[in-house]
Amino acid sequence: MHAGPCPVGGFERGAIGGMSETAGTSPETHRLHGLDALRAAAMMLGVWLHAGLPYIYGIPDFYWAINDPNKSDLIDHSITLIHAWRMEVFFMLSGFFTAMLVVKRGAARTARQRVLRIVIPFVLAVLLIQPLCALLWGYGYSVQWGFPAGRSMMNVLKASWGIDVPGVPSRLISLWHLWFLYVLVWLIAAGLLIQWVAPSPLRRVGHNTGLWLGKVIGSWWGAVFLAVPVGSMLLMHSPTGAETNETIVPNWATLAYYALPFGCGWLIYPARERLALLARRWWVPMLFGLVIAFPVYLYADSLGALGAGATAGPYLLAIASHALMTTGLGLGLIGLSMRLLSNPGPRVERAVRYGSDMAYWVYLVHLPVVVLFGILLVGWQAPAMVKMPLIVTGSGLLLALSYQLVVRHTPVGWLLNGRRDRQSTPGSRPVGPAMKPEDSLESGEKLGDPVG
Repeated sequence: MHAGPCPVGGFERGAIGGMSETAGTSPETHRLHGLDALRAAAMMLGVWLHAGLPYIYGIPDFYWAINDPNKSDLIDHSITLIHAWRMEVFFMLSGFFTAMLVVKRGAARTARQRVLRIVIPFVLAVLLIQPLCALLWGYGYSVQWGFPAGRSMMNVLKASWGIDVPGVPSRLISLWHLWFLYVLVWLIAAGLLIQWVAPSPLRRVGHNTGLWLGKVIGSWWGAVFLAVPVGSMLLMHSPTGAETNETIVPNWATLAYYALPFGCGWLIYPARERLALLARRWWVPMLFGLVIAFPVYLYADSLGALGAGATAGPYLLAIASHALMTTGLGLGLIGLSMRLLSNPGPRVERAVRYGSDMAYWVYLVHLPVVVLFGILLVGWQAPAMVKMPLIVTGSGLLLALSYQLVVRHTPVGWLLNGRRDRQSTPGSRPVGPAMKPEDSLESGEKLGDPVG
């Protein structure tokens, strides 16, 4: 957001930790383009992250479908930086947009909309995409390590559904990359339950806490202050970041960790005008995260902080620097995205909306595509910095084409994002009546609104 005031009108009592807008210059008539674009970028960066995992150091055999012998420091460092903020920002925006949706529609309508946009796609993805991931994992094992293809594929598939297979760890419905939707369902359900049962005193506490968080986030030292609770939560996980919820069995440590940014996003909704300060000072948290914390994290890694026998000093240094990377990069990117896209032109606005819609589909289906490209290139003795860009480019083009040709204007696209005008593509001129306010980001008509 530019140096001007954030478009926020008056307030009245609303969601816990949130307020509802009255008439005037209300966000109901505005779309938060910067946050929308950042949410989409966070989701689509999953393509880069998962394409690069075979080319980073320290990945054990059988952790990924392949383990390419060609490694790259540049890819390794890029994934470290992306991994430090991506999911935390995603869940923070999720909490923010869920609070906004509750204020506008109420908890009951929000719950119905979340079932349609999140729960149903998650169930369908587990039934259709999860088995495909398992089969490709087994195929990757056979290509790189010489196992019989059919047996390897079926063994991984069975194990991923909790069926005991000798020599293969079984899990009760492995979620692969779909874990984030599963965690999101838990967090939204918890937030709506609290919203439903919270007495008035707790609502006031939530509102006041949100105002205080808004002041912290907009301050010069916000990234440092917020790194303290993040680092404390990381002590339950590791210096490399929080664990994922790998199966359908809830991982309470993971849920607790991501409840922190989700709750923060929910609570700061009433203090969203403070994001204007963050937009002006975006370079301050970015400085903490990129210039200070990242080199310290690499130094701690050089001392063995990420290894099995890490001593207390380097280990805690890695935890603290990772936490500051998370808050510094996260807040910096939120501020920068709002500054750059506070008032975009019509073409940029349509491009952001299109990319936001596409990001959901891309994340849901990208993993088998990315893994298949990696398997096809594993035997090619080329540098990692040649192979990985090919995987990202090939996967990205295929996913973008699939979205435009077979998803956007079909029942699949309607389920994920709601119906979209066939003219509303990047660079096109608007045709027909303008999009109604209830179809905009704030309405919650797609994943990003509650999800971020």
